[in-house]
Amino acid sequence: MRRPKRGSFVVRIVWAAMLGMLINAAVALCCCLAKPGLTSGYGDPTVADLRAWAGSVPAGFPSTPDGTTPNWYGFGYYTAQMFSNATGNPNRSLYVLYLVRSGWPVLSFEGMLIQDGIHQPEHRGLIESRASRALRIPVKPILSGVIFNSVLYACLALVGRTLVRQLLRRRRTLAGQCRECGHQLLNNEICPECGAMTGRLTKPA
Repeated sequence: MRRPKRGSFVVRIVWAAMLGMLINAAVALCCCLAKPGLTSGYGDPTVADLRAWAGSVPAGFPSTPDGTTPNWYGFGYYTAQMFSNATGNPNRSLYVLYLVRSGWPVLSFEGMLIQDGIHQPEHRGLIESRASRALRIPVKPILSGVIFNSVLYACLALVGRTLVRQLLRRRRTLAGQCRECGHQLLNNEICPECGAMTGRLTKPA
């Protein structure tokens, strides 16, 4: 009796999408842990940096930062630190925004650490190791980066699965087995195990 196929086209697409998202998260985590090719240097805040500053800065501080500290760039890893002083504040309370982004080939996760010199540091979408403050893992998704990376990894997963499947079917055919289930064939046109067509002709009696 012929067995039903293991999955439809929709199931395969869902499987690939989930696998792509998992691979994307794993790659972003590895970039945070390894930080390959990490170098520092001064640079102007990016558009994304300024958007994050404007969305988090409290009242009494300027809408753009007064300055930046050296940023860190690496393979799938990026940090930026911006600061500003409160306008009209005699204590000149310092507001610092520390950004972390990770992901490859496009940055797909971000997080921020906020310090104002008065309150306890606030983490937004950022996990910081208590043992090592140098280990900061962003967990807030960047939608465009997540979609791009997940689609890329999903396509690679589908291509890899197809290649492995084709190689396995070819190996089974050369070994005289059913290319679908691996059952040993004896000149059968139809596999007696799964019902797949084998392309072999049954010898006449």
